[in-house]
Amino acid sequence: MNQEVQRRLAESLTYAESTDIIPYLPYLLKDFWSLGSEPEEMKNLLHTHTDFNSDCRILDLACGKGVASVYLAREFGCIAKGIDLMPEFIAEAKVKAEEYGVSEQCDFVVGDVNEAITSERDYDLTIWGAAGDLLGSYPETLAGIACTVQPGGYILLDDAYIPSANQRLRFHHNYLTEEQWNQAFRENGMTVIICKEAAQEVDPSAYADDLSNIRRRAEELIRQHPNKREMFESYVTSQQAEYEDLQDGMVPALWLLQKSIV
Repeated sequence: MNQEVQRRLAESLTYAESTDIIPYLPYLLKDFWSLGSEPEEMKNLLHTHTDFNSDCRILDLACGKGVASVYLAREFGCIAKGIDLMPEFIAEAKVKAEEYGVSEQCDFVVGDVNEAITSERDYDLTIWGAAGDLLGSYPETLAGIACTVQPGGYILLDDAYIPSANQRLRFHHNYLTEEQWNQAFRENGMTVIICKEAAQEVDPSAYADDLSNIRRRAEELIRQHPNKREMFESYVTSQQAEYEDLQDGMVPALWLLQKSIV
């Protein structure tokens, strides 16, 4: 994993440029299977707006612990390939695939998604779920994803937008407006089938439980590595800041896109 990829990974999962946190992320996120994506919403969009079926192939880039691949493979009977940089995440994804009875349908591998987009081709669906800038800027990310999908194929993009270019957030920077996203989609040969917005209000109790788990893991790590207290406390702070940004107007959204046939 080169230094730039490490930086992007740290930023995508912690919103910080320091790469020192990377070895500890599996422990900090130990209590979570889903690391951002909502597989139930993905299933609903595919059922309602496409003819997705068991003959289709899924590519799950930066798949995390494999929740989307496992869920959709079980739901549709299709096959899925998930790629992620974190060996611990891939190991857990394989365990979950076995647990849910789809181990024969899911292939989870450790790898750099930057390399994957140069070789993986002709998928019916590619998923990019809450993975930040691992592939570079927004235009670079969309261009890379588009290469992996066959003409007429689909993309599920789980990200967010801001209501106005003047929106000021506490922690996130350089987020696009919905219209800027739409322009980027058009420039990369993608048509928006539907954009499913998440509820504007984040469930305080659910968030409190999530933050409590993260804080507990951070405190355990601080006891083991007291000299790294500041780094672990900073991680907890970043998670709190994300919640505040969601409350302040950032709109989580799941886009179902279709690649142009031409």
